Amino acid sequence: MFDNFSRPKALKSELPVWLLFLAMSAWAIYPVLASPMQRVVGWVGDNLQYMYMLGWVAKALRISASPFIDPQLNPPAGLQLATTDAPFLSFFLFAPLTWLTTEAFTYNLLLFLSYFLSGLFTYLWIKRLTGSRFAGVVSGLIFLLVPYRLAHGYGHLNLVSTQFIPLFFWALDSALLPKRPALRQLVFLALSTFLVGAMSQYYLVICLSCAIVYALFSRPNFHYLLFQGWKFAISALAGGLVSSLPYLRIWLDNGFKQTVIESSRGGSAGLFNFFIPAHLHPLWGWLAWKIDSSLNWVEFSIYIGLVALILALLAISWRNSPYQSQKKVWLAALVFAFVMALGTDLHLFAGTPLMPEHPFWLPAYYISQLPLIGIMRVWARYAILVSFFVALLAGIGIARLEYHSGFRPLWKFLILALIVLDFMPGKLYSIEIQPRPIDRWIAAQPGDFSLAFIPNTGGNNYMAMYASLTHEKKLPAYLRIPTPKSYYRFDHMLENFPEPSSMVALRRLGFRYIILESAYYDGQEHLSLQSVESALATVPRLKKVAVIDNFIIYEFIR
Repeated sequence: MFDNFSRPKALKSELPVWLLFLAMSAWAIYPVLASPMQRVVGWVGDNLQYMYMLGWVAKALRISASPFIDPQLNPPAGLQLATTDAPFLSFFLFAPLTWLTTEAFTYNLLLFLSYFLSGLFTYLWIKRLTGSRFAGVVSGLIFLLVPYRLAHGYGHLNLVSTQFIPLFFWALDSALLPKRPALRQLVFLALSTFLVGAMSQYYLVICLSCAIVYALFSRPNFHYLLFQGWKFAISALAGGLVSSLPYLRIWLDNGFKQTVIESSRGGSAGLFNFFIPAHLHPLWGWLAWKIDSSLNWVEFSIYIGLVALILALLAISWRNSPYQSQKKVWLAALVFAFVMALGTDLHLFAGTPLMPEHPFWLPAYYISQLPLIGIMRVWARYAILVSFFVALLAGIGIARLEYHSGFRPLWKFLILALIVLDFMPGKLYSIEIQPRPIDRWIAAQPGDFSLAFIPNTGGNNYMAMYASLTHEKKLPAYLRIPTPKSYYRFDHMLENFPEPSSMVALRRLGFRYIILESAYYDGQEHLSLQSVESALATVPRLKKVAVIDNFIIYEFIR
C-alpha cells in the first residue's frame, strides 16, 4: 500500500505534497505555534478535559497505576476516564513525550498529526486509485481542511482524530475487491477498525454502520455476502471489540444510558448546515452567523465546501468513468451518512425542526432504539463521512478533468487556492495553560486532603481537574456523562449553598477547604458575594484563610 516510499526518488517526489499538508496542518492550529508548550486552541472547556486525561494516563504509566481510574478525583471510588470518549491509544503512545514536555505540547501535536494524517491517508488512497498525484492532493486537502474538524479543534480531541477513517474504508474497499479476501486484507481491516475505535468510539459506530451500506453496494450479491460477508464482519468486529475494552466494564455495569429523544433530537444537523460556510471564516463568516446564529456552532459546522461539491458533481456526472464502481459505492455511503447526520427528524437548521410538534421520524430515530447506538447524542457527527466521501469524489472529479483536457500548472494552483479560500480557518481563539496562583497555593499546603471549588460550573470543573495533576489533592470532578454518583451527591449538596444544611453536608464529606470563585457571585445567576460571605461567617468552625486573585479560600477547622 505504501510501497512507493521504499524508493528514494519516489520519496523525493512526494516531498512537495507532504510540505503542503504540513503547512496546512500548522495553519489549522496557528495560534499555538508561538507557544506550543503552554497555549491551546479554544476556550476553557473540553480541551482542558482532554489535557487532563492525557496527563493522567502519562502519570499513571509512570507510577504503575491504572490509567483508566484516577483515585484522587471523587474518592473513594475515583474518576473513571472511560466514561467519556477519548483517543486513549494516542495518550498511551505519546506518554513519554508528555513526561518530557507538557500536556499542552502533546495535545497540540496530536491535533497537528490528526490534520496531517487525515489529509495524507486520503491523498494516498486516491493517488493509488487514479494514478494522479494532483487528484490525491485535492482529496487530501479537502478532507484536511473541512470546517467540521476545525470547529471540533476547539476542544474535542476525539472528534478531531479522523486520521484512521480513510484507512478503514481503504481497507474495506481493498478486501471487497477480490472474489475472496486474503488474510492480509482481513488483518488490515481489523487493524484499521481498531485504530478508528481507539481514537473515538463515536467514529467506530459511525464507520461500522456505514460499512454495511458500503459492502452492500460494493458487492450486491447475496451469495457473496452469505459466504464471504462473515469474514468481514468477524474481522471488523474483532478490531472494534479490542478498541472498546476500556469502555466495556462501564457498559456492563449499565454506566452508559440511552440518550433521551429530546437530547438526541437536538443533536440533529440542519439540512442547510451542510451548505452554510464556517462561522469562523474570515471573509464571509459574518454571513454564516446572520443566516444561522446557533450558539452550538462547534457541533454544526458541517459545511462541505463549494469547490469540493462542484468537483464531486463532476465525478458523479462522468459517464463511462473508469471509476464507476467506486462512484456508486461512495455516493451510496455519502447519502447514508447524510441521512444519518440529519438525525431523528428533518431540521432546516440545527435546533429548528421542520415539524416541531408532529415530526416525521427519520431512520436515526428508529436506529437510536438499538443497544449501543442509542447512547449517541449528536447525530450531526455523521457529517464527517459526508465530507470524507465528497473529498473522495472530488478526487475523481479532478481525474475527469485531467482525463479530458489535462491541467496547466496555473489551473492546478487556482483550484488549490480556491479550496484553501473556501476552508480558511479564520480567527481561532486560544488560551494559555499554566498553574494558577490558586493551584500553587493548594500544592504548597501539606498533607493529603480534599477540597472543592464552588460553584460547580463546567469551567471550574475543567480547571480544577487539570490542576489536580499539579497539586495532587482530592476533589470532586466529572467527565461529561454519566455523572459519577459521588459527584452527583456533591452537586446535590450545593443546591442550597450556603445554607446550614449544605455546609453540614460538605463538612461530613471531609473537605478541608472550600474555594469560592467570586466572579460567579454577582447576584444574578448566583447569590451576591456579600450575602454568601455573610452566611459563611456564621458557620461554626469555618475560617476564611486566604484570598488569591478572585478565589476566596475557607477552611473547615477540625
